[in-house]
Amino acid sequence: MTRDDQIVKWGRTAGIVLAGAACCAAALLAWFGYRAASEWQRSSELLVARRADETTEILTTALTRDMRAVQTTVLDNQDWDASSFVAPFEINDLIASAFARYPYPELFFGFRGADPDHIVFFARADRRPGWLQPASEDLHPVLRASSDAASALLGSRILKESREGDRYSIFETEIAGRNYQVVARLRYAQAAASRLDAVFGFLVDVEWTREAYFGPLTQQVSRIAEPSGQLRYQLADERGARIAGVALAGNDLAFERRLPILFFDPNLIALDRPDDLSERIWRVTVSGAEDETLALAASGARQTLVVIAVATLAIAVGLYVTVRAVRANADVAVMRSDFVSTVTHELKTPIATIRAIAETFARGRVNTPEGIRNYGHLLMQEQGRLMRLVDNLLAYARVTDVTDVYSFQPQDAVALAEEALNPFKPLLEERGFTVERDLPVHGPQVNADRTAMVLALSNLIDNAMRYSGNSRWLAIRVAPAGSRVEFIVEDRGLGIPESDIALIPRRFVRGRSVEGHGSGLGLAIVNRVAKDHGGELIVRSEVGRGTQMTLALPRIDEDADA
Repeated sequence: MTRDDQIVKWGRTAGIVLAGAACCAAALLAWFGYRAASEWQRSSELLVARRADETTEILTTALTRDMRAVQTTVLDNQDWDASSFVAPFEINDLIASAFARYPYPELFFGFRGADPDHIVFFARADRRPGWLQPASEDLHPVLRASSDAASALLGSRILKESREGDRYSIFETEIAGRNYQVVARLRYAQAAASRLDAVFGFLVDVEWTREAYFGPLTQQVSRIAEPSGQLRYQLADERGARIAGVALAGNDLAFERRLPILFFDPNLIALDRPDDLSERIWRVTVSGAEDETLALAASGARQTLVVIAVATLAIAVGLYVTVRAVRANADVAVMRSDFVSTVTHELKTPIATIRAIAETFARGRVNTPEGIRNYGHLLMQEQGRLMRLVDNLLAYARVTDVTDVYSFQPQDAVALAEEALNPFKPLLEERGFTVERDLPVHGPQVNADRTAMVLALSNLIDNAMRYSGNSRWLAIRVAPAGSRVEFIVEDRGLGIPESDIALIPRRFVRGRSVEGHGSGLGLAIVNRVAKDHGGELIVRSEVGRGTQMTLALPRIDEDADA
């Protein structure tokens, strides 16, 4: 075989090898492209699913809070007493404000002492039930009215529960063929609840709320929770009949929440549910099956596969680089999706509340000093919650990426605890917390960065307040323990399952059984600060009994320093 023949053979062999390599490269690239497109579609579905789940939670929370609002903000306040139900009926302003803010109370009622024969009813001027006889028409938009039959019906039930010392009388009854949910607050003249002083309550026409209340409210909240309008929602009753929204078929992107139809805090009857109170459990469902993100993802996936198929012949040599680029892009997309989906919920909830408050003010629905003050307090709480989340995000970046910015100096442990506790005192007092402090006059010394330690202790206190449940009790202690100093924050609240204790110090991780707000950064910050200071975070908890968080740091040997 001549040299030329050998060159031709080698050329053919090289051509076959290159062709085979190109085919293999094309097959590999097509496979990787298919996987990338599938992951893109899957990531889009996960993102839409998270949005639908978050919107379902926002809708359910907003409806629940609105249904409880009259009981918590009107009946539970201190602006009424026995004298409110006699001329000149000073309670009219409070009732007019409640009528303006909340559409579901059909009327309020009240009486003084233990003689309910002549209950005073306060009805809406534009929605007075036919069974009420108006006593005056000069209190627009509130009309005083009376009904002997209704007085006897309500009074007998309320007096029965007053003899047992109950703070609330909650039941359902039928008046003139209409089904009403009745919520009444009982106040007693003595602390031992031996003598009834006054009763103030309201009636909700259950059928009217079904027809005229839930639909508009659900629509308004959905616009705030999902301004794009790409998610579909449905509110259905216990029989599955649609109350609001559109009909939804079951699919993997539909999320559902239970909505008890109770116009009061259900904790009031948690231990003793009245026999005549119907159990209505409605369902809030949000679906993302028609979200444009999915269509765009599918279209983009198809276009990507076509481009890959055409470009494979030209970029076979760059296969390795292309694969690396796709994988890097996928990693960035996953990281971005994880971060955005975790933090977006905590950011959207206070922003949605602040927006709703702004719309309320803009429409002039609040025109009383008490209403403005209540909305102002709510606005401050949501602003503080939003600010705390932003502070925690910035703080976590600081303590994880730039740990050398710590300024370690000898610090008084008690002074650190006092500095962390002081900003919470007004909120603790407002929420009725009992705070047990065990802070010695002369505290032990620790070598610490003051700013980081105050931030860590603040997160422990905030965490204890957030999950204290109904106990409204927390304790903060500083105590030497051998060669260490322990900062202890304790509550008697919900507690943490044992399986979740090892997970909660991780960033963006919250207990699987936890309900309510939180970004999952607070305890991650505490844990990192503790480790950077040569200490540790110790969590002891029991479900239903409470949680004890201990931040232990090395103690400065004061005798050695002397």
